[in-house]
Amino acid sequence: MAKRPSFGVNVKLDLGCPADDGVRLSTDVYLPDGQGPWPCILIRTPYNNNDAVKKIPLARDFARNGYAVVIQDVRGRYDSGGDWDPFFNEQRDGLAAQKWLAGQSFCNGKIALYGRSYEGFCVWMGTFGHHPAVKAIIPIVALPDPVVNVPWQNGSVFWNMITWALFVHGRTNQDVGQYDWESIYNFRPLDKLDERLGFSSRMWQDWMKHPTRDEYWQRACYMHRMAELDVPALHIGGWYDDDGPSTYNNYPNARRLAASKDEQYVLIGPWPHATNTKTVVPGVDFGPHEIIDINDFILDWLDKQIGERPQNWGDRKRARIFLMGENRWHDFDDWPPPKAKETSLYLASGGKANSYLGDGQLLWHRFAAGESQPCATTVPAVQGEDAVAREEHSKSSGTPTRSEQDGAAGFSPRGAAFDEYTYDPDHPAPYLYDAGTLQLGGPFDARPVQRRDDVLCYTTAPLDEDVVICGRVFAELWVSTSAEDTEFCGMLCDVHPNGEARQLYDGNVRLALRDSLEKPDPVPPGEIAKVRIDMWATGIRVLKGHSIRLQVSSSAVPKFSAHTNTLDPPGTATEAVVAQNRVYHEERWPSRLLIPVVPD
Repeated sequence: MAKRPSFGVNVKLDLGCPADDGVRLSTDVYLPDGQGPWPCILIRTPYNNNDAVKKIPLARDFARNGYAVVIQDVRGRYDSGGDWDPFFNEQRDGLAAQKWLAGQSFCNGKIALYGRSYEGFCVWMGTFGHHPAVKAIIPIVALPDPVVNVPWQNGSVFWNMITWALFVHGRTNQDVGQYDWESIYNFRPLDKLDERLGFSSRMWQDWMKHPTRDEYWQRACYMHRMAELDVPALHIGGWYDDDGPSTYNNYPNARRLAASKDEQYVLIGPWPHATNTKTVVPGVDFGPHEIIDINDFILDWLDKQIGERPQNWGDRKRARIFLMGENRWHDFDDWPPPKAKETSLYLASGGKANSYLGDGQLLWHRFAAGESQPCATTVPAVQGEDAVAREEHSKSSGTPTRSEQDGAAGFSPRGAAFDEYTYDPDHPAPYLYDAGTLQLGGPFDARPVQRRDDVLCYTTAPLDEDVVICGRVFAELWVSTSAEDTEFCGMLCDVHPNGEARQLYDGNVRLALRDSLEKPDPVPPGEIAKVRIDMWATGIRVLKGHSIRLQVSSSAVPKFSAHTNTLDPPGTATEAVVAQNRVYHEERWPSRLLIPVVPD
C-alpha cells in the first residue's frame, strides 16, 4: 500500500458558481497546500456547506490526503441564490457545477461526485449526462426515486417527510424537536399537515397532489437509467437505512446493466441512516467492528479511480458486507452473494395467527393437497412470561391452548385457508422507532406491536442450525379486503430463544398499486389478489435455536401514514372505514416469505 502524503489545507469560501440561468451557487473549496492541480470531490448539499460538525471535518480530512474538496449549497439554501424546490433543480445545477469545477485551475480534470442522503440524490441526478471530467461517483444512503421511498413509498406517505419538509423549510435548517409529533400521527388530511405545524409549504402541498409516478415526479426519477451509467460507483448503505431501496436496487441493476458494470462496488454495514454510527438500541450490540474508518476506505477507492495510488485499493472484492448475528465483515465477489439461493418459507396456521401468541407458522416446504401440516397441531414455542400470555390469549380469543393442541383437539389436519384481522385506520398498528431522531427503524423488539390482534405473525420452529440470510427479501401474499382499498405491510424478524423479536426490515404495498405505481388498479371487495411486498434487504446469521418471523399488518404508523381503506386521494382523504383483511395460505394461494439463504 502506498502511503498518501499529508498536506496542510487552504480554504476558499463562498466562491460564486453560476447556474445555467445565472443564479449564484455558493461554493466553498478546500485545497491541499501543495503543488496542484488536484483530483476533485464535488458535494452538493441543502444542509449548509459550512457545517462545522460534518462538512468541514470531512473536507479537511480529504484535502489533507491530496484531494480538492468542493462543497456547494444547492439552489435556494443557505448562501446560494434562487428558490428552493427539492428534487427538481439538482440535475441542471449539478451539471453547471461540474462544468464550472472542470474549468478551475486547481482541478486536474478528474472529478468524483460524493454525497449522502439528499446529497446522494444530487450525485445520481448529476451522473446521467455528466461532464466528461466526472470519473467516479460515491452515493451514500442516497434518496431513491421519490415514489419509491420519499415522500411517497409505494403509494403511502413516508410520514417522516413532513418532519424533513419542516427541517429544510426556508434557507436554513429549522428546529423540529419542539413539536409533539405523536399527537398528530393520525392527523388528516395529510395535505394540511404543514398548516397544523404552523408553517406553509408549497412543496409539501404539491407533493400531496401526486401520490403516483406521474409526469410531476418523472422529472426526478433516475433509477430506471442504470444502463446509462458509464462511471465507477461506490454504493454505500446500511441494513437499517431509511433510504435503502437506492443501494439495494441501484447496485445490482448497475452490475447487470451499466457500461461500467465491472467497476461497481458496494459497502453495507449494520447502520441506520446516520452511516457508520454505533447502534444505541437497548439490548443490541453489533460488536467492536461495527464502526470502521470509512473515510480511509473511501480514500483507498478514490486512489484507484481518480488518484495516483491504485495499489491502495489493491485486489479487494467488490462487496464488503457486515453480517449481523455473527457481527463480522465479509468480502464477497458480489452482492447479493453469488451463492445465495432464494428460499421460500410458506405461511400456515390453524386460522388464528393473530399476534405472536397465535398459531401462525413459517414452513420450509409447501404441503400438497391432503398432506398433514404441522401447523394444524403445533405453534411456535414460547417461554416464560410469553408462554403464560399465550395461554391467556388463547382462552380469550378462542385459539386452542397449548394443552389442547397437544391432543390435536378441534383441528383440521390441513390447517386453515386464511387468517383474518380487523384494520381500523383510526387505531392503526404502530411502528417502533426512536422518536428523538429523524431515523425510522432499527433492531427494536417488535413484541409490543406483535401482541395486537390486528397483526399476524408466522414463525418458524427453532432452527436446528445457523441460517445466513443476505440479500433482497420479499413477502408474496394472497390477500383480500372488505374495503375499496387497503394496505399490507410486512416485517422480517429474528426471534431469539428468550422471545425477543428483533426487527430486521420491512415494506408496504397499497392493494390498488400492487402492479404499478403509475395507475391504480382497484381490487373489488372480497376478491383475492396477489401482492408482493418489497421488504428491502438484510444481512444476518440467524443463529441455531433462533426463529424467523414474518409479521403482516395493514399499518405501520408513523413510518407510513395510515391507509383510510378508501380510494380517496391519500393527500386529501379525511374519512376512513374499517376493513376486514385476510391473508390466504392454502394450496391455491400459497403465501410465502422469500429470503436469500447463503450456504454456510
